[in-house]
Amino acid sequence: MKIGIITNKVLAQYLIKTFEKIGYESYWISVSNTLSKILKDFKNCDIIYAHAPYELKVYLLAKLFQKKIVTHWIGTDAYLATNHFKFKIYARICNLLTDKQLVVSSHLKEEIATIGIKDIVVIPILPKFISSEISTIEHKNERFTILSYIIPNGFDFYGGTEILNLAKIFPDMDFWILAGDFSSKTSLKNVKFLGLIPPNEMDSIYDKCHVLLRYVKHDGMPKMLIEALQKGLQVVYNFPFPHTHYCTSFEQIESKLYELNEKYRINFEGRNYVLKNFCSKVNQTKFKNVFKELFEDK
Repeated sequence: MKIGIITNKVLAQYLIKTFEKIGYESYWISVSNTLSKILKDFKNCDIIYAHAPYELKVYLLAKLFQKKIVTHWIGTDAYLATNHFKFKIYARICNLLTDKQLVVSSHLKEEIATIGIKDIVVIPILPKFISSEISTIEHKNERFTILSYIIPNGFDFYGGTEILNLAKIFPDMDFWILAGDFSSKTSLKNVKFLGLIPPNEMDSIYDKCHVLLRYVKHDGMPKMLIEALQKGLQVVYNFPFPHTHYCTSFEQIESKLYELNEKYRINFEGRNYVLKNFCSKVNQTKFKNVFKELFEDK
């Protein structure tokens, strides 16, 4: 049995290896290919695995070729489907054509259930390049260091204003920001924009940082959260998650950072939770059960 994967190329490569380990051949289908190539790819597989939301033609082609289709919700897709009328209608149409719905987190499952999408299996997308070694106190920067992530076009969405204001309040702490460069918005010496770090170099970043701060308007199950916990960082997060510090306001975050700086320790509980519940074998079993169920229905 073959699985055609429709997502970005990098993630597809990871999924191909994941599906191979559970005994299923798979390959990436690029929707930017020529129509003849796309039709050939659809014809040659048994299941279409796609990240939502996707072009309606993906679902229509799957049904045209009588293929089973699995939709995997990740984050922004659910935000659009539940907050914008056009995407909500589109999601409901695609839901009628989908054979199995997957989602990366429990809170995202509850979110898309509000628009009538039911019978959902929770399967996170796991980190790919982070080592299993824990980050120790000896590896940390001398100055208390906070790690955050803001995409180039997502300053407000990812709490950019709040992060820079925290940097003003805590001049003795360093704030490292991944992805976007917003140096034009601040002249603070304790703020460093790291840009895009290759995934296989993130180990050294986690080793040096004390806290991951994630303050976003919407989230699925970010790999960065799992990575930071696996490395033993303390995590300040505005969504509830085991062994993180749940803070929903600027004042709560300010208080928590002060507290963590005063009494910092490695987050062994968070690390152990992630190693137990977000391991490859657990994920592989979940994927295998989903595909087995669909194959049995064929």
